[in-house]
Amino acid sequence: MTKKLLPYLFCCLLFPTFLFSQRDAGGRFEEGFFWGFKAGVTSSTVLDLRTTLIAPIYPVETYQTQDNTRLGGMGAFFIDYRHSSKSYVVGRFEIGYTMQGGKFNYTDVNGLEYELAMNYDYLTLAPLIKINVPPGMPYVIMGCQIGVNLTGETLRYTSNDDAFIDLQVQESLRTVLKGRANTALTAGIGVELTRSGFYLEGRYTHGLTDVVETQANSFLFIENKNTSNYYQLTLGIPVPFQ
Repeated sequence: MTKKLLPYLFCCLLFPTFLFSQRDAGGRFEEGFFWGFKAGVTSSTVLDLRTTLIAPIYPVETYQTQDNTRLGGMGAFFIDYRHSSKSYVVGRFEIGYTMQGGKFNYTDVNGLEYELAMNYDYLTLAPLIKINVPPGMPYVIMGCQIGVNLTGETLRYTSNDDAFIDLQVQESLRTVLKGRANTALTAGIGVELTRSGFYLEGRYTHGLTDVVETQANSFLFIENKNTSNYYQLTLGIPVPFQ
Protein backbone atom coordinates (compact mmCIF):
# COMPACT_ATOMS: atom_id res chain seq x y z
CA MET A 1 0.00 0.00 0.00
CA THR A 2 2.82 2.42 0.89
CA LYS A 3 4.51 1.90 -2.48
CA LYS A 4 1.25 2.58 -4.32
CA LEU A 5 0.67 5.85 -2.45
CA LEU A 6 4.17 7.29 -2.97
CA PRO A 7 3.66 8.48 -6.59
CA TYR A 8 0.50 10.32 -5.53
CA LEU A 9 2.36 11.86 -2.60
CA PHE A 10 5.01 13.18 -4.96
CA CYS A 11 2.37 14.74 -7.20
CA CYS A 12 0.60 16.36 -4.25
CA LEU A 13 3.85 17.88 -3.05
CA LEU A 14 4.87 19.11 -6.49
CA PHE A 15 1.53 20.58 -7.56
CA PRO A 16 1.33 23.58 -5.20
CA THR A 17 4.97 24.52 -5.77
CA PHE A 18 4.97 24.74 -9.57
CA LEU A 19 2.65 27.75 -9.31
CA PHE A 20 5.68 29.77 -8.16
CA SER A 21 8.05 28.79 -10.98
CA GLN A 22 8.90 31.53 -13.47
CA ARG A 23 10.58 32.17 -16.82
CA ASP A 24 10.95 35.47 -18.61
CA ALA A 25 8.27 36.53 -21.10
CA GLY A 26 10.33 35.35 -24.06
CA GLY A 27 10.64 31.84 -22.69
CA ARG A 28 14.44 32.10 -22.47
CA PHE A 29 16.57 30.03 -20.14
CA GLU A 30 20.01 30.68 -18.71
CA GLU A 31 22.67 28.88 -20.74
CA GLY A 32 26.04 27.39 -19.83
CA PHE A 33 27.23 25.27 -16.93
CA PHE A 34 25.63 25.06 -13.52
CA TRP A 35 26.58 23.03 -10.49
CA GLY A 36 24.62 22.29 -7.38
CA PHE A 37 23.66 20.02 -4.52
CA LYS A 38 20.56 18.03 -3.70
CA ALA A 39 19.43 16.10 -0.64
CA GLY A 40 16.32 14.23 0.39
CA VAL A 41 14.68 10.98 1.44
CA THR A 42 14.43 7.55 -0.18
CA SER A 43 12.13 4.53 0.06
CA SER A 44 13.57 1.32 -1.40
CA THR A 45 12.72 -2.38 -1.72
CA VAL A 46 14.62 -5.54 -2.67
CA LEU A 47 12.27 -7.78 -4.65
CA ASP A 48 11.62 -11.53 -4.73
CA LEU A 49 13.65 -12.41 -1.64
CA ARG A 50 11.25 -15.26 -0.83
CA THR A 51 12.42 -17.24 -3.85
CA THR A 52 16.04 -16.77 -2.75
CA LEU A 53 15.58 -17.54 0.95
CA ILE A 54 12.76 -20.11 1.18
CA ALA A 55 13.43 -23.53 -0.32
CA PRO A 56 10.52 -25.04 -2.31
CA ILE A 57 10.51 -28.08 0.00
CA TYR A 58 8.56 -26.04 2.57
CA PRO A 59 4.78 -25.96 1.90
CA VAL A 60 3.66 -22.39 1.14
CA GLU A 61 0.69 -22.71 3.49
CA THR A 62 3.05 -23.07 6.49
CA TYR A 63 4.62 -19.61 6.30
CA GLN A 64 4.06 -16.02 5.26
CA THR A 65 6.58 -13.50 3.92
CA GLN A 66 6.62 -9.85 2.92
CA ASP A 67 9.12 -7.57 1.17
CA ASN A 68 9.14 -4.26 3.05
CA THR A 69 10.75 -0.90 2.36
CA ARG A 70 13.80 0.72 3.86
CA LEU A 71 13.51 4.45 4.50
CA GLY A 72 16.74 6.40 4.18
CA GLY A 73 18.42 9.52 2.93
CA MET A 74 20.49 10.65 -0.02
CA GLY A 75 22.71 13.50 -1.14
CA ALA A 76 24.29 14.32 -4.50
CA PHE A 77 26.44 16.81 -6.38
CA PHE A 78 25.42 17.58 -9.96
CA ILE A 79 26.59 19.49 -13.03
CA ASP A 80 24.10 20.81 -15.61
CA TYR A 81 24.84 22.11 -19.09
CA ARG A 82 22.48 23.99 -21.43
CA HIS A 83 24.08 24.95 -24.76
CA SER A 84 21.52 27.60 -25.78
CA SER A 85 19.15 30.00 -24.02
CA LYS A 86 16.37 28.69 -26.29
CA SER A 87 17.06 25.00 -25.60
CA TYR A 88 14.60 23.03 -23.52
CA VAL A 89 17.12 20.20 -23.01
CA VAL A 90 19.75 20.11 -20.25
CA GLY A 91 22.47 17.50 -19.86
CA ARG A 92 23.15 16.50 -16.27
CA PHE A 93 25.70 14.33 -14.47
CA GLU A 94 25.16 13.38 -10.82
CA ILE A 95 27.44 11.73 -8.29
CA GLY A 96 25.87 10.95 -4.94
CA TYR A 97 25.40 8.81 -1.86
CA THR A 98 22.14 6.88 -1.47
CA MET A 99 20.72 4.64 1.25
CA GLN A 100 18.92 1.71 -0.38
CA GLY A 101 18.10 -1.92 0.34
CA GLY A 102 15.00 -3.40 1.90
CA LYS A 103 13.52 -5.64 4.57
CA PHE A 104 12.23 -9.21 4.45
CA ASN A 105 9.73 -10.37 7.10
CA TYR A 106 8.93 -14.02 7.80
CA THR A 107 6.45 -15.85 10.05
CA ASP A 108 5.53 -19.54 10.16
CA VAL A 109 3.14 -21.97 11.82
CA ASN A 110 5.79 -22.97 14.38
CA GLY A 111 5.82 -19.45 15.82
CA LEU A 112 9.14 -18.29 14.33
CA GLU A 113 9.23 -14.63 13.32
CA TYR A 114 12.23 -12.86 11.89
CA GLU A 115 13.25 -9.78 9.93
CA LEU A 116 16.17 -9.61 7.52
CA ALA A 117 17.21 -6.02 6.82
CA MET A 118 19.58 -5.31 3.92
CA ASN A 119 20.95 -1.85 4.73
CA TYR A 120 22.89 -1.11 1.59
CA ASP A 121 24.56 2.24 0.90
CA TYR A 122 25.63 3.19 -2.61
CA LEU A 123 27.91 5.57 -4.45
CA THR A 124 25.73 6.51 -7.42
CA LEU A 125 26.74 7.81 -10.87
CA ALA A 126 23.99 9.04 -13.17
CA PRO A 127 24.10 10.59 -16.68
CA LEU A 128 20.71 12.24 -17.23
CA ILE A 129 18.62 14.35 -19.59
CA LYS A 130 16.45 17.12 -18.16
CA ILE A 131 13.62 18.46 -20.33
CA ASN A 132 12.01 21.79 -19.49
CA VAL A 133 8.43 21.96 -20.70
CA PRO A 134 6.66 25.35 -21.28
CA PRO A 135 7.29 28.10 -18.73
CA GLY A 136 5.55 27.71 -15.40
CA MET A 137 5.25 23.91 -15.67
CA PRO A 138 7.23 21.04 -14.10
CA TYR A 139 10.30 19.61 -15.84
CA VAL A 140 11.00 15.96 -16.69
CA ILE A 141 14.27 14.17 -15.95
CA MET A 142 15.38 10.70 -17.08
CA GLY A 143 18.43 8.56 -17.64
CA CYS A 144 20.41 5.67 -16.21
CA GLN A 145 22.21 5.12 -12.93
CA ILE A 146 24.98 2.87 -11.67
CA GLY A 147 25.22 2.28 -7.93
CA VAL A 148 28.46 0.94 -6.42
CA ASN A 149 27.61 -0.96 -3.22
CA LEU A 150 29.66 0.41 -0.29
CA THR A 151 28.19 -1.85 2.41
CA GLY A 152 27.71 -5.26 0.82
CA GLU A 153 27.81 -7.13 4.16
CA THR A 154 25.62 -4.74 6.16
CA LEU A 155 22.83 -7.17 6.91
CA ARG A 156 20.80 -7.30 10.15
CA TYR A 157 18.88 -10.35 11.39
CA THR A 158 16.44 -10.14 14.30
CA SER A 159 13.89 -12.70 15.47
CA ASN A 160 11.70 -13.69 18.39
CA ASP A 161 14.35 -16.25 19.35
CA ASP A 162 17.33 -15.82 21.69
CA ALA A 163 19.41 -12.68 21.00
CA PHE A 164 22.68 -14.64 21.10
CA ILE A 165 21.37 -17.07 18.48
CA ASP A 166 20.31 -14.10 16.35
CA LEU A 167 23.89 -12.80 16.35
CA GLN A 168 25.23 -16.18 15.26
CA VAL A 169 22.69 -16.44 12.45
CA GLN A 170 23.42 -12.86 11.40
CA GLU A 171 27.16 -13.51 11.10
CA SER A 172 26.50 -16.63 9.03
CA LEU A 173 24.09 -14.78 6.72
CA ARG A 174 26.64 -12.03 6.11
CA THR A 175 29.03 -14.60 4.61
CA VAL A 176 26.29 -16.00 2.36
CA LEU A 177 24.32 -12.96 1.10
CA LYS A 178 26.50 -10.26 -0.44
CA GLY A 179 25.23 -6.92 -1.72
CA ARG A 180 26.10 -6.07 -5.33
CA ALA A 181 26.08 -3.08 -7.65
CA ASN A 182 22.73 -1.78 -8.85
CA THR A 183 22.30 -0.76 -12.49
CA ALA A 184 19.00 1.01 -13.06
CA LEU A 185 16.84 3.32 -15.12
CA THR A 186 15.51 6.46 -13.46
CA ALA A 187 12.86 9.07 -14.28
CA GLY A 188 11.01 11.80 -12.45
CA ILE A 189 9.42 15.23 -12.43
CA GLY A 190 10.42 18.40 -10.66
CA VAL A 191 9.70 22.09 -10.29
CA GLU A 192 12.21 24.93 -10.31
CA LEU A 193 11.38 27.37 -7.53
CA THR A 194 13.07 30.39 -9.05
CA ARG A 195 11.90 32.82 -6.40
CA SER A 196 13.74 30.89 -3.70
CA GLY A 197 16.55 29.50 -5.88
CA PHE A 198 15.63 25.88 -5.05
CA TYR A 199 13.90 23.06 -6.91
CA LEU A 200 11.79 20.15 -5.69
CA GLU A 201 11.99 16.80 -7.46
CA GLY A 202 10.41 13.35 -7.19
CA ARG A 203 12.06 10.42 -8.91
CA TYR A 204 11.55 6.66 -9.38
CA THR A 205 14.52 4.34 -10.02
CA HIS A 206 13.88 0.89 -11.51
CA GLY A 207 16.62 -1.69 -10.92
CA LEU A 208 17.75 -3.92 -13.79
CA THR A 209 20.36 -6.16 -12.18
CA ASP A 210 20.62 -8.61 -9.29
CA VAL A 211 21.70 -6.73 -6.14
CA VAL A 212 22.14 -9.82 -3.90
CA GLU A 213 24.78 -12.46 -4.62
CA THR A 214 24.14 -15.83 -2.94
CA GLN A 215 27.27 -17.75 -1.93
CA ALA A 216 27.43 -21.53 -1.38
CA ASN A 217 25.57 -22.25 1.85
CA SER A 218 23.82 -24.76 4.11
CA PHE A 219 20.64 -22.65 4.44
CA LEU A 220 19.26 -23.98 1.12
CA PHE A 221 19.34 -20.43 -0.29
CA ILE A 222 19.52 -20.28 -4.08
CA GLU A 223 20.92 -17.75 -6.53
CA ASN A 224 18.03 -15.63 -7.83
CA LYS A 225 17.58 -12.26 -9.50
CA ASN A 226 16.69 -9.78 -6.75
CA THR A 227 16.28 -6.32 -8.23
CA SER A 228 15.95 -3.15 -6.17
CA ASN A 229 13.59 -0.26 -6.90
CA TYR A 230 13.27 2.98 -4.98
CA TYR A 231 11.62 6.38 -4.81
CA GLN A 232 13.31 9.61 -3.83
CA LEU A 233 12.08 13.09 -2.97
CA THR A 234 14.77 15.78 -2.99
CA LEU A 235 15.35 19.49 -2.60
CA GLY A 236 18.24 21.01 -4.52
CA ILE A 237 19.85 24.28 -5.54
CA PRO A 238 21.73 25.04 -8.79
CA VAL A 239 24.58 27.57 -8.90
CA PRO A 240 25.95 29.12 -12.14
CA PHE A 241 29.68 28.87 -12.83
CA GLN A 242 31.22 32.33 -12.56
